[in-house]
Amino acid sequence: MGCSGSRRGGQTVGEVPAWQLAGAAPSTIHPLGRSRVDVDRQVPANLVTPLCEEFSLVLVGDEASWSLLCARCQLQASFRSPDFDNGAVVGLIADVGECASGDWPIRLQVARVLDGEGWLEFSFGGGIYYPVKTAGYLELAYVPGLRSVQTVQVGRRSFILRPSGIQERQDSSWSFGNP
Repeated sequence: MGCSGSRRGGQTVGEVPAWQLAGAAPSTIHPLGRSRVDVDRQVPANLVTPLCEEFSLVLVGDEASWSLLCARCQLQASFRSPDFDNGAVVGLIADVGECASGDWPIRLQVARVLDGEGWLEFSFGGGIYYPVKTAGYLELAYVPGLRSVQTVQVGRRSFILRPSGIQERQDSSWSFGNP
C-alpha cells in the first residue's frame, strides 16, 4: 500500500510491484522549499512517517495540510498552491545534528511514479555532523501524479513502506534504480 495506505491522512492506492516502480521513468520534481524544523513541534504528526531514527518522510495531499505546514515551518508558499488533485508534496526530514560545513545535507534527486505510487531517491551529503540535538533539515517538493510512497532511498539506505511496517535495506545493490 505504501506510505498512505492505512496511515493517517493518506489515500489508499493499489500496490505496484517494486520492480515496475523502480523501472518507471523519472517524474518531474518541483522544489518548494527548505526549512530547519523541530519535527515534534512544527510538523503535523499526521503528515510524518518515521523511517528510522535519523530520517522521516513527509507526505502532503491536500491544501489545508499544506497551508498548516507552511505556517508552522515558516515556509514561503510558492506563488500558487500545488495541484493536489493531480499530485502530492513530499519531503524528507533529516535529524542528523548540525552539519559542520553549513551545506544542506539532503536533496530529492529522483521521483518515479506509476499508478499513483512513488519511489523517491534522496541524496545525503556525508561529512562531519556535530552530535547535538538541533532542528532537523526539511526539504519539500511537489511530484505530479503521486498519491502514495512505496520506497524511499536516502543515500545507500532503502526503506520499503508496507502496511506491516517499514523495512530497511542498507545495501542498495538490490535496487534497479542505482548501479
